[in-house]
Amino acid sequence: MTCFNQSVLKVLYIISNLLSKITSSLFIFNSLQIFCRGDSFRPSFSKLGELTAIFTRIPHLALTATATPKCVEQLCEILKLRNVKLVFSNPDRPNIYYEVKTRLPNIKKYDKYDDLIMPLCTELKSLKSNFPVTICYMDSLESLAYCYLFAEEFLGEVAYDPKEQIPENRIFAMFHKDYTNKMKTHIITELRKPEPKIRLVLATVALGMGLNAQAVTHIIHFRPPTSLEKYMQESGRAGRGGQL
Repeated sequence: MTCFNQSVLKVLYIISNLLSKITSSLFIFNSLQIFCRGDSFRPSFSKLGELTAIFTRIPHLALTATATPKCVEQLCEILKLRNVKLVFSNPDRPNIYYEVKTRLPNIKKYDKYDDLIMPLCTELKSLKSNFPVTICYMDSLESLAYCYLFAEEFLGEVAYDPKEQIPENRIFAMFHKDYTNKMKTHIITELRKPEPKIRLVLATVALGMGLNAQAVTHIIHFRPPTSLEKYMQESGRAGRGGQL
């Protein structure tokens, strides 16, 4: 139990006969908005309330960037929290600027995709490593695939830094839940660097859970998310380093 008490573990697997021997000063639960997405989304998370039920004398800190009053009630029930002290802060981020642009109707689907991806690829080809680190949340796997292939064709050799044409050297990337774990890890690792090699990521909502990438300065939505909470979560991934 020495490792646990010295906080050197990232992941801890506990068997029942050791529970009584664990000592800790605080339990922290982060990104709690995922609890409000239903039991089908990471169902094992709903069992975290067992920790608070077992360790009743240890303080528990639950954190989320977005939670409606109803979601707060659900979180307290799921986590079995009692005598809760709620702390709220203004979600406004003064360094984030929002802009709305009109896109073509869906009947002109491929023209719509071209209008969206062409300016990004043109600027990326010109600026290369000086292109502002950008995440584009796509509205479907079809649009993601189309725009990725468009970028690959448009950028050509410029898409690689250094010029060896391997996926790890691309200055743009795609990210979705069925992508290989190796490439997903590579993309997230790059985005967390102060100066990522990857400058443009075309992604589904699979990119973002727990992501803290301070180099990201731009978030583009090809279509608005399905809720205000999701929009705040995704747009809030820009400017975490305080950039305007």
